[in-house]
Amino acid sequence: MTKEEHAALKQQFLEERARAYDAEPEVKNWIKTKRNVFRILAVYWIIYAVLSSVALHQIGSGFNLLIDVLRPLFQIFWLYVFISPNGTWRINMVLYFWALYNLVMNLNNYMHSFQGYLSEMIRQTPVLGVVFGMEVFVPILFLGIACYLTLPKKHRELSERAEEIQKELSASFKAMSGS
Repeated sequence: MTKEEHAALKQQFLEERARAYDAEPEVKNWIKTKRNVFRILAVYWIIYAVLSSVALHQIGSGFNLLIDVLRPLFQIFWLYVFISPNGTWRINMVLYFWALYNLVMNLNNYMHSFQGYLSEMIRQTPVLGVVFGMEVFVPILFLGIACYLTLPKKHRELSERAEEIQKELSASFKAMSGS
């Protein structure tokens, strides 16, 4: 397949996808909502990563630019996978476990590192207080998003329909490219 044929096929696929979603505006809006939820989380995560790096730098901890850039990018990638705008609601269930994991990690970090020293550390490094607050909010945020995406029956149905549309489009695209 030439580059031009591939571009024409891709354009045809995009048009077909637009028609499929225009035929079901509720599903289209649901996908937009899930993408917006992801974007908000991604911005939150980027702000958190930047402030964490600043706080670590201020307290004299090691600063590894590669790790400090790649870690949040990797986490944002997984956020997108777990929110899955075009996918089923079942993958969203992972957010419940991620919320629990973050809660346990926060409690563990507080008990082993910050207990008794937190107020003094925040006084000396206010950015650390903001980072700590953001860390405490993460489990609540994940739990709230998980509940929003999975508990209402309508949201589950919209996610299922979005996945069905995506599978239909993928099958038709494979058929178009195979012939």
